[in-house]
Amino acid sequence: MEIKLIRPDLSHKEEAELFKNEFFENNENIINGSEMLDNMDSYDDWLNNVRRNSNPEAVNPEWVLTDTFFATDETNRIVGIIDFRHELKDFLIDFGHCGYSVRPSERKKGYATKMLSMILEIAKNTGLETFQLSVEKTNKPSIKTIVKNGGIYKRSFDYEGETVERKILSNGMVNAQDFVDFDVLVLDEPFAGLDEDNISAVADLLLSQRNEKLIILVTHVGDFSADFDYKIGNND
Repeated sequence: MEIKLIRPDLSHKEEAELFKNEFFENNENIINGSEMLDNMDSYDDWLNNVRRNSNPEAVNPEWVLTDTFFATDETNRIVGIIDFRHELKDFLIDFGHCGYSVRPSERKKGYATKMLSMILEIAKNTGLETFQLSVEKTNKPSIKTIVKNGGIYKRSFDYEGETVERKILSNGMVNAQDFVDFDVLVLDEPFAGLDEDNISAVADLLLSQRNEKLIILVTHVGDFSADFDYKIGNND
């Protein structure tokens, strides 16, 4: 699975319309991270807005400096969209530095995890040390995507009747991409401070590596004896 993050331009107009319409045909009216692609009838107007907001001298004063990217696969098909907001103000203080969406036909392929990993690298290169994201507590796939990239729970708040969790990602945290370079992982209490959903997401991440790595796990949380090959218990 190889994807690229590319800035929108006029050459993407037809593919972007297909991308947007796929969400609508799937009864999804909101495309997160799209800088309101879902609300604009004109691609040209949307593109002009995206370009203005990526320019420090032209950004909308009611918004923040934002870089928006299409994620494309090997065939140059748009599989997702993601943005990076360079600063937080007003309601963005709750909602964070980024939004992202994967088109319905391309989900469950790992694209969201890879997209977020790539945008974190872009954010790191700007000097940003802490990256904030918010996600509805019921959105299990997105929670797993964030946790796989090193996200930890910070706090919850209510928005339009939904409980939303705010998560923090630090550029010093280990994420799924970092596992590639190591044959042995020694993890001391990796579930400490996590809620039930995040524990499950981290456990899934570790189990996805069990056939590739030697994982030594020290934890007082949960019972994973059925999932791992060996267990040393202490009943004290």
